[in-house]
Amino acid sequence: WGYTNLRGSTINYSNLSLMTKDVGNNIYSTRLKKFLASYEGHKIQGYLLTSTDRYQNKYLSDKNNQIKYLTGFSGSFAYVIILANKGFFITDGRYTAQARMQLDTNFYEIINIKNLSEFNWGEYIGADFSIGYDPLICTKSILLSFKEYKFIPIQSPLISVAVNPE
Repeated sequence: WGYTNLRGSTINYSNLSLMTKDVGNNIYSTRLKKFLASYEGHKIQGYLLTSTDRYQNKYLSDKNNQIKYLTGFSGSFAYVIILANKGFFITDGRYTAQARMQLDTNFYEIINIKNLSEFNWGEYIGADFSIGYDPLICTKSILLSFKEYKFIPIQSPLISVAVNPE
């Protein structure tokens, strides 16, 4: 299983690890680079992903789990803000230890959602930054958590496919 991006390139889902980082293989780094490259031409400096689908289901099949595909995280709750050189992985206390085990912590900063209002985003996100989000997946309440930033609706390039191409 995998995703086909908006440009028609198929991104393969093979070799997802469930509880360990895949830093040596760097499959997630490669996926991240492809994900970021898909936004060339859009005037955004980052992208927000959530762990729900367009029906706001939080327990997703693997084929609809964008965060698992992009990061390797298999928990059921997270927001991820991806910038060109840094990622912010936001989850609750149930999943912070799991996130540290599954994510590349050299790239992702793990933030407990209870501390979100205290986090100094200004160190990383400029006042003129625009962050993309999928309007079919992100709710208004999620965007209000980051109300000081400009969000631009852009459909995610990660589109579910029925069968993983070989």
